[in-house]
Amino acid sequence: MKGLITVPIIYKLNNNYKQSNNLLNRNNNEYYSQQSCHFYHTSFFSSSSTNNSTNSTQKKPFDISKLSTIEAIFQQLIKIDMPQVFERIQKFNQEMANQSLLKAQSQIPSLDNQNNIQEKEIKLEPISDALKQRILKSLELLVSLPDIEINKEEEEEQLIKAKEKLNYIKSQSYKLLSTIYSNFYKVLKVERDPHLAFYYMLLSSNYNDPEANFLIGEMYSDAFNFIAGKELEPEKFNYIKSTSFLYGTEFEKETGTYIYLDEKSRKRKLLKSQLGSEALSARYKPEEYLKNFPGLTKSVLNIRFKESEKLAVEYYLKAADLGDVEAQVVISRFYLEGKGGVSANLKKAFHYTELAAKQDSYLALFNLASMYFVGMRSTVPKDGFEHLTDTQLQQTPDSTEMFEVKKDVSLAMEYFKKSASFGSAEANYFVGNSIHHGINTMEQNTEKALEYLNKAISLGHGEAAYYVYCMYKTGDKCKQDVSLSEKYFKTAIQLQSSNALYELADRYFHGKEGNPVDYEKAFQFYQLAGERKNRNALYCLGVMYYNGIYVQKNLRLAYERYTQAAALNSKEAFLAMSDMVAKGESVPKDEHYAQQLRKAYERLVEAEGRQ
Repeated sequence: MKGLITVPIIYKLNNNYKQSNNLLNRNNNEYYSQQSCHFYHTSFFSSSSTNNSTNSTQKKPFDISKLSTIEAIFQQLIKIDMPQVFERIQKFNQEMANQSLLKAQSQIPSLDNQNNIQEKEIKLEPISDALKQRILKSLELLVSLPDIEINKEEEEEQLIKAKEKLNYIKSQSYKLLSTIYSNFYKVLKVERDPHLAFYYMLLSSNYNDPEANFLIGEMYSDAFNFIAGKELEPEKFNYIKSTSFLYGTEFEKETGTYIYLDEKSRKRKLLKSQLGSEALSARYKPEEYLKNFPGLTKSVLNIRFKESEKLAVEYYLKAADLGDVEAQVVISRFYLEGKGGVSANLKKAFHYTELAAKQDSYLALFNLASMYFVGMRSTVPKDGFEHLTDTQLQQTPDSTEMFEVKKDVSLAMEYFKKSASFGSAEANYFVGNSIHHGINTMEQNTEKALEYLNKAISLGHGEAAYYVYCMYKTGDKCKQDVSLSEKYFKTAIQLQSSNALYELADRYFHGKEGNPVDYEKAFQFYQLAGERKNRNALYCLGVMYYNGIYVQKNLRLAYERYTQAAALNSKEAFLAMSDMVAKGESVPKDEHYAQQLRKAYERLVEAEGRQ
């Protein structure tokens, strides 16, 4: 959600620490109070040089006798100090989310005229200077510690365990510093520096930290937005704008024509125009970073931070193989769709989906369920041939094999239900729908169906609310209740269901359900529904532009809306386009193309009749 502060390690840090094979081998109650931790901080700083020891030419070997002190400092950091930061950010995010919901609702006149809601300024509460200094000093100390070097000829178990402990503490500390300079900078009152955040996260990833590798993949995948600290192209999530004929183009005065810029080029240009070209480069020179920021090394400062699909996939794969569940979900989708610079490979997609599903990822469980639900088969490279391109595979004998996920609706529904139990709104909606109709091996049970559907609604699924509205309005396998149905309809509008927004627009356009004819409101809600890919709303927008209803007549925009609706298989849109092409209205007259469009309309009508 726009405006929120992303906190990739708020929950993972504490959970990973508890689950890291009892890394510190201590009971939580044995650890120190805030006062004693502060004492350890003071004594350690007074007896140790914290003046960027990792950047000096001579590193002293790590003194294992001080490991318990290091553990105490780290424990205070994650159990006492950082939770105070997390608490402020969670409060800020909750207030931002509540305001965003109220703002969205204020656009809906049907919701008791909430249009006059005043947007208040929400401020992020900073921490005290003392707490800030303790957090930063602790982290500076932890990342400045030299690594423990082990002589292979003298691998002592105690030394190996100490190395594992220290590596874990350093990787988490680097990760926290990265997050501070990218996301938590306002709370700790430091200057945001995305390049510095990138360097620190790289150092964390060097310790084979699964999450750090995933986050580096995210940074490479979306570098320009990460540098900007916001989504540079929010309109790409708006279907009407992102599929417009001129989206992504700009007028070139020299040639007098429109030229197309790909997404990467557009974001680079937007970043330069908003923050200046210097934003693409690191703020300081390498020697300045080394001098002023503890724990950095020349090796990471020599790595250029850029948007790179290839590098993103490299780190996603490493993170996935190290067990990061989010990376497993992302890389499985890349292999399934053949995106992100990798060739489509159903076998690998299934493999990573299974790995993530075993970690109870509701996204992976839903994807796994979908695979079993439809059944899938595809030719994939044999083991040892995965590095070959598609062309090379075709030219190499016996390099491929058939891989199949056999259709199993019963097993699919079990995975859908498990995904629902772990909080998937879409899974709850699908299971509820299936139980309501008694399909997909599910026994019909309206009461049980409503349990799943209401759970989906509580998770923000607008279409589930619209579905229940239709149930009660028509009495579909339940007692008809118009009053209750309208309550669900308002909920669906609040959750911005595209179907509910379309129906609300239709009510105003035709003056139905007690609403007066109001073309202005009809256009407004057709627009909102169209932005959310509702084909019927897009077709109606085309009709309004074609006939000049409320808006000025505009054949180009009418044809564009019809085209957007047709892309979503609106049969009426294909017919309207056919008429415009046949007449040459805003587009070149073309009888052959008009006939093709009419045939597409007829195929959709025929398919609809078979259902």
